[in-house]
Amino acid sequence: MAKFDRKVERNKKEYQFTQKTVEEKEASVFKDNFTLRWIRLNLQTILIFVLTFIVVTLIFIPMLNQYMDITQAFVVGHAVFTSFFIVVTVYLVNREKPQWPAVLVRYLFLAMLLGISAYLSMILTAWLG
Repeated sequence: MAKFDRKVERNKKEYQFTQKTVEEKEASVFKDNFTLRWIRLNLQTILIFVLTFIVVTLIFIPMLNQYMDITQAFVVGHAVFTSFFIVVTVYLVNREKPQWPAVLVRYLFLAMLLGISAYLSMILTAWLG
């Protein structure tokens, strides 16, 4: 609900209502989009995320493996390509379209998150195997 102050002025037999709206502080683009709140999880987006992960794993990572070792290819593939496809998909699926700086911040956040998680999973599999 909007916050506002209501004031009633009485002039003889007339009542005049005026509203004074309180301006909300604008949060920075970085602070608003450097989270996962912008991803709405439903069946459609989860299926798209899984398909994106599979496509990147089966197509892009073997192509990157020709130029770097498998750990680097896995980390770079998921950090760059998976996060790009997820951000673009969420942008196209959502009804409200954010500004491009917000999309860039979302991409950077997701690239960092997926890159770190891919690196940790490769370290774990190397340690166990």
